[in-house]
Amino acid sequence: MRAIIRFAVLALTIYSAPALGDVSAQVAACRSEADTLKRLICYDAIPVDAGAAETAAAAEVVAVYEAGGTTTTRPFTVSEPFVVRVEETDSQVMIQVMSANAGHAFPEAILSVDPNRTPAEVYVAKPGKYVLDVMAFGYWRAEIIRAE
Repeated sequence: MRAIIRFAVLALTIYSAPALGDVSAQVAACRSEADTLKRLICYDAIPVDAGAAETAAAAEVVAVYEAGGTTTTRPFTVSEPFVVRVEETDSQVMIQVMSANAGHAFPEAILSVDPNRTPAEVYVAKPGKYVLDVMAFGYWRAEIIRAE
């Protein structure tokens, strides 16, 4: 009975918090919940302004690539520093950010992503024309985003 009351108080606290209030306090409250299902419900109840985040991210995206397995992407050109971000993957993924210019053998950056630790990203400071050399066993999705 005490667990149900504690969960009700926790849920009431989260639902009554402002939509974009102190999320770190809400996450800390959820993290302290021992019961897995209650913890998941608690995390799911934290409000996220996904519409604003998607709009902001869409304005910054230079290119999006997704595939199943190993591949080299089509070239993309950036005129400022950028980030390679892997949002989704169902296998281990290694991405080498390579210059698209012939004769450039060393990667500008390398990103290794575990499927349980997404999103993951790597920052590249140098503008230019690049390709992603991707090694993966399963599905992956990567975005090229202008750095702020």
